[in-house]
Amino acid sequence: IQLRLILFVSMDEVNKRKRVDNVSSALDLVDLLYKLKTTKRTGWVLKGVKEPESIADHMYRMSIMAMLACETERREGKDEASDSDSSVQKSLDANRCIKMALVHDLGESIVGDFTPHCKVSKDEKYRLERDAMAKIRCMIEGAVGEGEGLGSEVEELWLEYEEGKSPEALLVKDLDKIEMIAQAYEYENDQDHVDLEDFFQSTSGKFVTITGKKWAEEIVRRRIAVLKKRAQLKKEALNGQEQEEGQIPQDEMASSAKRLRSEKE
Repeated sequence: IQLRLILFVSMDEVNKRKRVDNVSSALDLVDLLYKLKTTKRTGWVLKGVKEPESIADHMYRMSIMAMLACETERREGKDEASDSDSSVQKSLDANRCIKMALVHDLGESIVGDFTPHCKVSKDEKYRLERDAMAKIRCMIEGAVGEGEGLGSEVEELWLEYEEGKSPEALLVKDLDKIEMIAQAYEYENDQDHVDLEDFFQSTSGKFVTITGKKWAEEIVRRRIAVLKKRAQLKKEALNGQEQEEGQIPQDEMASSAKRLRSEKE
């Protein structure tokens, strides 16, 4: 009986320690996620955007977009004649899309946000982010237990996104670009000094899903309308300035008229 009691107490202590370790690992992951909230997206920083979004800002809006896009992709896919497009929507898993959007940039909490201007090759970027995701998988397993499979699921979602072959990955990759050009349009609309044409050029013709193509087309249409209106306002302001510079002030005109009358008298 004494031996059984000792073993029971020992196992109880082990379980308590595991729970403490689980809590510690969970909070370590929470601390890591904080970096996603504070790290600004490099592309906007390089372009001189004021108060640019964070990585977490981008990921959150993408996740909401995934909720919407899965429904529109299914619905509109039924009306499209293209077999390549309709095949994307047939087996679309909405929950998987949302999860993928939530984790697709998770590795950047460790390695940061790379852009083509950072002079890091695609292979090196992939290696760094894959190593980061392996570390994150271990952190998740430490928080919930390896047997639960959550750590592996998160890592597999990231790998699936990077490979870009499944219907979910194709849609989420389109949403990644859609969110970016939507943000570019919003920054140009709010901040007169920024020119973000590069972001639209880099994504032009790159969308593969029905939703991606239609949403991109609408964003570009809205941007063109705003740019035309802004150009018109600048033209009107310039014309008004030229007219003012070419006019004689009213008081000067009155004085000149008075002098002319005096001369005639």
